[in-house]
Amino acid sequence: MSSGLVNTSTSDTPTSVLASNVHPARSTKSGESYLAAASLHNGSLPEGSLMIDMHDARLRRMRRSVLTSASLHQDSLPSGFRAAMVTLTYRQDAEWSPRHLSGFVKLARQWLGRRGHRFRYTWVAELTKAGTVHYHIVFWISRRVRLPKPDKAGWWPHGMSRIEFARRPVGYLAKYASKGACGFKLPKGARMFGAGGFLTAGRLYRAWRMAPSYVRGVCRPADIPQRAVGGGWVLRASGEWFPSFWRVIGRPPGLIVVVPARPSWGAECIASWFYNLHNPVEVPYVRS
Repeated sequence: MSSGLVNTSTSDTPTSVLASNVHPARSTKSGESYLAAASLHNGSLPEGSLMIDMHDARLRRMRRSVLTSASLHQDSLPSGFRAAMVTLTYRQDAEWSPRHLSGFVKLARQWLGRRGHRFRYTWVAELTKAGTVHYHIVFWISRRVRLPKPDKAGWWPHGMSRIEFARRPVGYLAKYASKGACGFKLPKGARMFGAGGFLTAGRLYRAWRMAPSYVRGVCRPADIPQRAVGGGWVLRASGEWFPSFWRVIGRPPGLIVVVPARPSWGAECIASWFYNLHNPVEVPYVRS
């Protein structure tokens, strides 16, 4: 069981305002999460509370998921495969629908399946400065496969498409996963990212990597951590349950204010932040 000490690393701590006299500030150019320490002017929040920008937290979670998914595909590729970078854009008179991308993915999967290939992919949605949705998708395919242009093949009848090939597809996706939405909100029902085509070991590792660090610190991917009904996390393999580290105390517009669920966890959490900035612990992905 957990000792109550949360292992909060820079990779999954949301951008926050820490109401405390301790200021563990940390920032990196790569877009990793950081803690911006400051004092709240009104002094009404408990010491150790965190004020989290929910939009920013969502973008950071998207970046972590996209990079984890793309890296899993890239690192487990057989020889003779390459990454095809596909961009899908809408015509000016076309209206967005959440079924457009899912339809594209279904047709691409069927096309590759008929040729005996597994569909490995990761995608990111981006909003232009005008607030228009478009998609960036990476396919990992055999060099023997000649991928048709989606708009010409009928996979994307809503606008135009472009296909390019790159040696660094993870960096390509990271660029778009870091851009955000240029001040606009995605349409209702729109997803920001997606991935698929993993074998069992890859799916388990990806789910483990997306769990909070205090959960990852006490389990392995094969334990299958997932959110528990009613709060906290549960390991499906054993049924072991871990309480949530945070407790919500307020929801201002666009924000969420949380405090450690137990008073003693505040000092432990701050201490662990400093430790994990320099001592990250990860479980390597083992190919299935």
